[in-house]
Formats: sequence, C-alpha cells, structure tokens
Amino acid sequence: PSRLRELQAYAQPDPESGFKKLLDIGPLDLRAFTDCWDLLPADVDEIVKSATCSTHDGFIVADALWAEWLSLTLDDVQSRHKADRSLQGLKANELNVAIPERFQAELLNALTTDGKLTQQSGHFLPAAHQADLSPPEVALFDQIRTHLDQQQPPSLGDLAKQVRIPIATLQRDLKPLVGKRRIVQISSNRYYLPEYITPLIAVAARLSESATLTVREFRDAAGIGRNVAIEVLEYFDSRGFTKRNGDTRQVVGDPDRLVGT
Repeated sequence: PSRLRELQAYAQPDPESGFKKLLDIGPLDLRAFTDCWDLLPADVDEIVKSATCSTHDGFIVADALWAEWLSLTLDDVQSRHKADRSLQGLKANELNVAIPERFQAELLNALTTDGKLTQQSGHFLPAAHQADLSPPEVALFDQIRTHLDQQQPPSLGDLAKQVRIPIATLQRDLKPLVGKRRIVQISSNRYYLPEYITPLIAVAARLSESATLTVREFRDAAGIGRNVAIEVLEYFDSRGFTKRNGDTRQVVGDPDRLVGT
C-alpha cells in the first residue's frame, strides 16, 4: 500500500502536486524526486520553499512530522528514565520509537541543543535526570565521601589506602559514581565532590578578570597545593572553561561545561 501511494503521487501531472502528496506520505528522498522529474536545482528550491518542511540527511520532512518525531523521541527518553531511575542515558540505536533510524541521532541532538536532553559520552538523558545509585554504589559513596569532603581531596592512591580497596578495583568502581555525577574526576589521579568545584570556578573567574590566572595565583587563592592546582586547571582546560596561553590562562567558556556546577 505505501508503495502504491508513492506511485500515485509520482503520477501527478506536475512536480508541485506530486511533491505535496509525497510530503504527506512521509520523508521524501529529494534526489529521487529531482531525478524523476529531471528538475534543475533552482526549480527544486522553489518547490521546497513553497512548503512547510525542512531538509534532513538528504530527505525532505514536513515540519509537522518532524515536530511529532521530536515529541515521540523526548517522551521515550523521559518515560524510560522515569521507569528506571538507575538508567544513565540511551544511545541513538536504543530508542523504542517508530521513526526511521537515519533520523534518530539528529532528533536527539536537536533535543539536546534545545536543552531538553543532555548528552554524556554518546548517551542521551533528560536534562533534569539524576540517576539513582545501586546499593553497592551507595555503600562505596558513603565510604569515600568523608575522605573527599575537603578542598584538597587525597590522590587515588591515598584514597585507596584510606578505604582499604585495591587501586584498580577502586578506580573501576568509581566510574559509575562519576557517571551519575556524585563525584567529579578532575584527573586520572584525583576525584572531587561536586560542591567543592564551584568555589574553584569562582576563584578562576575572579583571577581571570582582575589578576593573572597562573598556577601560582590560583594555588594561593584556592588554598590548595601546586600539583592539585595544576590538575584542577587542566580539568578546566579540558572542559573548555579556561584556555591556556603559556604560563597564564583565561576564562573563555561557560561554567555549565563543568560537571557538578
């Protein structure tokens, strides 16, 4: 039936009428339409401009259908995270929606740009979603929290000694806590509680505006050691919050780029 509808649309006496009928059916392959009618690019542009539609991956999609797909995609992501609070996002190929697969990644990215979804390592989740911890994760978080509850938390090696867990095991088990934003990994060797990142952001912003943002000035203003100051500033650099120029740095980005703000 869908193929017959498409053939009937192509049987219209002129390309304009055929275009409208094809657009009502679903995504329209623009190249196939152009080749079928042997149209010039300028003619195609005029036909497309006359309709309420947009181009996506070489296909023309009616604006109403695109809006419907956006709604379906958002509903799917939100409902599944509501049903499973430990869920940490969905990949584009994990959606349960009746939408052609070729458009799903673009839909997710559009919802992310609008601020309705967030993206973490290729996984999409509701902007306000806070994944719950599993019982083992809760136990580990309770165990390490008192040791991280300071402006200069211990290195990974020292933390492993304090909680009596092998370094490799601890590093592996901390990954879910980072993914669920209970802790912030600023380097391969150090983790922070999110509430201690905000004051460091304020220090960097103040120094960037009124003084020189160097490792030394940042170290002294933040009240932390040199090695930790370097790790924090390099974390800021990696997130696009600061930009290094020789021995100095400048705040160039939004603090929302930093985990835990």
